[in-house]
Amino acid sequence: MTFQIVDKRSTGTRAAGKLWKSWASNSSPIFNKLTIFTSKLNKILINKRIASRTVIPANPKVISIGNLSLGGSGKTPLAIKIASDLQETGLKVAILVRGYGSADAGPFIVGAENKNAGDEALMIAQALPEAVVVQSRDRVQGYNQVKDIVDIVIIEDGFQTAGLNRHIDFLILDKWDFQRGTPVPQIGNVIPWGPFRESIDAIDRADCLLVPAEDTQDTLPTEYNGIAIFSYSRNSILSLDDTGDYALISGIANPEQFEKQCIRKLGRNPVASYRYDDHKAYSQADIGQIIDNHDNTETTWFTTAKDYVKLVGMWPDSVDIKVVDLQVKWLGTSPIQFILHEKGE
Repeated sequence: MTFQIVDKRSTGTRAAGKLWKSWASNSSPIFNKLTIFTSKLNKILINKRIASRTVIPANPKVISIGNLSLGGSGKTPLAIKIASDLQETGLKVAILVRGYGSADAGPFIVGAENKNAGDEALMIAQALPEAVVVQSRDRVQGYNQVKDIVDIVIIEDGFQTAGLNRHIDFLILDKWDFQRGTPVPQIGNVIPWGPFRESIDAIDRADCLLVPAEDTQDTLPTEYNGIAIFSYSRNSILSLDDTGDYALISGIANPEQFEKQCIRKLGRNPVASYRYDDHKAYSQADIGQIIDNHDNTETTWFTTAKDYVKLVGMWPDSVDIKVVDLQVKWLGTSPIQFILHEKGE
């Protein structure tokens, strides 16, 4: 890819990315011992968190959606998709979010225009106006706020969290190979040696796996070590005329993936891509600098849904900005029947 990359991420974020990439191929005995020790210690700490979870009644059913990587696996679009499908069956759904990027610990119910909410909370509230979105760093407090008014509670990014127990744990397995009819997870080093929260052993805690695949894939995986797999495709929705220039803005964990998706859909490179730290709190000065650096008002800017909810109030009307929506579609069997069966519907 040859285009201007304006990397506004912190020095620590950029350094970590480079180190993780170099450490991924480090096979020295000393480094291997360090990574194994870290994984074991990490497992002990997470098991303590899990043991501390509050016991909950059979209803409302609580579902967790999480992942093993530090970010960029598409948890929020999947949470929106599952919540939307459950709503179509007539169920009342709540989504609990921590509120990354927000100073408000909660708990409070998030409205579509609530500027105190975190970016993901606001994004979900706007996408699902009929759902109850609760921002709460303490998941138990958030659960208590909605337990008497909903049928199902979804914990977004909850696989490793303490506090609140759950009836079903969905784990996104976003990095895998399909070999001889069997999915093979691709899990790297655990933090601080790599971009993963847990090692491959953590998969055993999941009740179901959510695995990305291609629409054209002939054979879809159905299980891994006895754990049910539900496959889905991700399609970026964006359009531009054949001759217009475009540029990108993203404050997400994996800007490279966002850039590749846009280039693949539009068939050409952007004139520039601005990369910010995940959950970036944009200022008017940030917007002014971007516009000043690219004063061509004919350029169309594309950003993620998570970034758009923060940019839209400050972005000048004279400059076109559009959201790249991520459409999730189930391939084969949907997980909704699994959830309803567990709920006893």
